Amino acid sequence: MTGKPKYKLYFQTSIDREIDTNDCLYFRNGDLCLNLYMKNKSQQPLTKFLFKFNANFLGLNCAEFKPPTISPGSTVQYSAPLTYEGKISDQNFGQIQAALKTQLGVAFFYIPFSDWSLIFDKDEAIEDPKEFLSKWEDLEDHKLPISSPKGTDPSFVQKSLEGVGMRKMAYRQLDASTGHACMFLSSNILDEDVLVEVEFKSGNLIAHCRADKHAEVAIKIVDSALS
Repeated sequence: MTGKPKYKLYFQTSIDREIDTNDCLYFRNGDLCLNLYMKNKSQQPLTKFLFKFNANFLGLNCAEFKPPTISPGSTVQYSAPLTYEGKISDQNFGQIQAALKTQLGVAFFYIPFSDWSLIFDKDEAIEDPKEFLSKWEDLEDHKLPISSPKGTDPSFVQKSLEGVGMRKMAYRQLDASTGHACMFLSSNILDEDVLVEVEFKSGNLIAHCRADKHAEVAIKIVDSALS
């Protein structure tokens, strides 16, 4: 692990908490992990810990949370492997609430989540244009206008969506006089192909997404990446 602390928890008479960055979730050897920095500002060693996620859109669970004893005034970094339920919900989308208990009390806190590349797997994305087109024709279209895009230039859209784990398939100029064009991208969520079209029209962006189960989730991620 390198860089700044991912999440800080300070233990006093009661539990205080301070967000340092929003990258407390990361992959290690293919497993999603939680990374915490914990500092004991109380006058007694912390020896008892219990950590639990509330119901969350990723279906994350923490099966084992056993940090070492934290002496008064000391800081400990601790990483715990997480498990999935194997599905992603659009309920409470983007929100992850957790609870951490010590002998000093219980803290409830939100873990900010914005690294959508943890969900999209471009290494498993469709690369064959014929396969992409065949699946595109078979799946239902989910459509969402991007209400406040941060940019409408094709290079910005490509960079933004590749940054969250999508693979560009093609870009087609439909009408040069009006700037009407389409960009097609692919990715994968939990072994499910996700197909995306971003339509450029009259200075606006319209996202289309097709997938068996996770189209609504995917289109929300596209909206988040571009807005």
